[in-house]
Amino acid sequence: MQAPLPDRPPIGLPGLFYGWTIVAVLGYVGAITIMLAGPNLGLFIKPMGEVLGISAAMFGWCQTVRALAGAVSGPLLGRLMDVYGPRYLLAGAAVVSGVLTILMAQVSQAWQLLVLFAGLGLIGMSGPAQLYTVVPISKWFIRQRSRAFSLLFFGLVMGPTFLLPINQLLIDGIGWSATWVIIGLLAAITITPISVIFLRRQPEDLGLLPDGDPLVAEPAIPNWPVSGEAVAVAPILVAPIIRAVAEERSWTRDEAMHTRAFWSLGLAFSFTFFAGGSFVLFRIAHFVERGMDPTVVALGASADAFMFGLFALAGGVLGDRVPARLLAVGAFGTMFIAVVLVIFADSVPLMIFANGLWGSAAGANNIAQQIMWASYFGRAHQGSIRGVVAPLTVTIGSISGPLAGTLRELTGSYTTAWWIAAGLVLVGGLLVARTSVPIWKPRGQESPPLDPTTLSLSQP
Repeated sequence: MQAPLPDRPPIGLPGLFYGWTIVAVLGYVGAITIMLAGPNLGLFIKPMGEVLGISAAMFGWCQTVRALAGAVSGPLLGRLMDVYGPRYLLAGAAVVSGVLTILMAQVSQAWQLLVLFAGLGLIGMSGPAQLYTVVPISKWFIRQRSRAFSLLFFGLVMGPTFLLPINQLLIDGIGWSATWVIIGLLAAITITPISVIFLRRQPEDLGLLPDGDPLVAEPAIPNWPVSGEAVAVAPILVAPIIRAVAEERSWTRDEAMHTRAFWSLGLAFSFTFFAGGSFVLFRIAHFVERGMDPTVVALGASADAFMFGLFALAGGVLGDRVPARLLAVGAFGTMFIAVVLVIFADSVPLMIFANGLWGSAAGANNIAQQIMWASYFGRAHQGSIRGVVAPLTVTIGSISGPLAGTLRELTGSYTTAWWIAAGLVLVGGLLVARTSVPIWKPRGQESPPLDPTTLSLSQP
């Protein structure tokens, strides 16, 4: 039986592993999609609220509706990512998300905002799981995973770094309605073609190996011949794929869900999503209410994005040298300090410093989180695993927006919400500190020996 030949590699730089092209493309995708009513939504709260009479709490509920919708679609989207990859899924999602963002310009009532945010959540372009960007990276890299994620997130934060100030200038110059149209068009007309042209599911689909490891035609198991029926299925890929598979154990979704580590990591990183939800959404309004100029505050918020990218790169380097768990614990501690600083910041320099400190912690935390999920549970079923943890993440994280907005209306400030966020970040850090790599113990049996003849290049 002759196995089907792998797809032809798309256009890439000669001599460079194609996985780095995947990283570059997804970095751009992340930079644009993060602006689809994401961190930039804080810039629209005041102008849209004044014109349409929409309260801060309602904008918080919009974030909650999007998160809950993402929880509904997350498990299915994760499974589709494992089976089909991001190529056409992301292209279609970019078109739909672009249209929904453009429709933001036509909003006249609060319920219309809720419907549009629910649509953005279902399509999954800016949900907490980041499935479109992080799942492919987990599949294309093993040894260089930390470096790949650091470059991905550095590219991703270029969106907020440059587009937050530009967004504010557009809002001041042409109004919030026209600004939504520009953002939506940018997403739809740029992400769709590059996704179809460049993105692929995993290296095996192109006859490659993770990390760009060379194809070697010697047996990986002593005295096991590289010939006969097995070679007809995978002529020269058998030995290196065995080595790649053996390098990390891939847990299925159900197996992962029966471990303490799955729930501990899910809960801990949900707390960072809770803190980030209120911080990112309301920090601009918080500082503007303290008498700071909106344009200056927007520039200060861009310091968050810049430091996120810088520490994402640093986290990539550290991830190769220190345990990801230690990196995550340090990030949680720094997040706590940043939130406390926001509570007391009453000057522009302190505001910028607090934003930058949050960004540095979030950058390191994001790298540590992706490394931990992939190294704890393997790469084969990352989409399914990350998709099913999304409901836990959004159930906890989605509370932060409405809670912060409601507390603001009840108390006149966001201080109480910030203290709650700081406390949960500390709890999350303790959870991560106590969570080690799970031990492979299939229920009712020992781990089966690796059978080279069962390996498949076509299945996720």
